[in-house]
Amino acid sequence: MTEIEQKISQFMQDTFGVAVVTANTSLVSEGYIDSMQVLEVAMFLETEFGLALDEADLIVENFDTLSAMSSLVSARG
Repeated sequence: MTEIEQKISQFMQDTFGVAVVTANTSLVSEGYIDSMQVLEVAMFLETEFGLALDEADLIVENFDTLSAMSSLVSARG
């Protein structure tokens, strides 16, 4: 896992009690997190990485895996 993925994984473990096994584990599709938790993750990404996400960023595909979230951070950072 990348450093970004590790930070997100630690947040998810601490906040939701979700231990993410791999960077490609499908979090939303497999029911590890729901839509409200996706919003919490989005707020974490904004705070932790200094991002300004817009509505277009808040789609399931951007939050379904650690890899997708890391790509979002890299693209917006």
